[in-house]
Amino acid sequence: MAQARPSPTPLHILFLFHIHYLHVYRDNSKLCSCGGDRQVFYWDVATGRVIRKFRGHDGEVNGVKFNQYSSVVVSVGYDQSLRTWDCRSHSTEPIQIIDTFADSMMSICLIKTKITRGSVDGTVGTFHIGRWHFKMK
Repeated sequence: MAQARPSPTPLHILFLFHIHYLHVYRDNSKLCSCGGDRQVFYWDVATGRVIRKFRGHDGEVNGVKFNQYSSVVVSVGYDQSLRTWDCRSHSTEPIQIIDTFADSMMSICLIKTKITRGSVDGTVGTFHIGRWHFKMK
């Protein structure tokens, strides 16, 4: 008779502010979270420890996503900005800031280098990491 595998131990992390969104990397090794404290947290799932706190948003952060390699995190927030962060460096400063939007950003999708974001004003925009060209749909 085959021996049953033990159930995985749940990871419990205490947050001091409410969480708007979190994204778990595809191999479940890292996660990023965002919320009411205006920061993006980059976590190691195995240890439950924060690897880095990305700071820079001037309002609550509403959405956060890893790129396909878990090397970049993109965040959007009430401060009408989109910010990209380098997970490989030790910097807590964004590598790109786009803050020319007319209203608060509420959601984000990231596929390879293509970013799609949704705003409170009902607009959806697509553009690429590292490029300032973007088109509205």
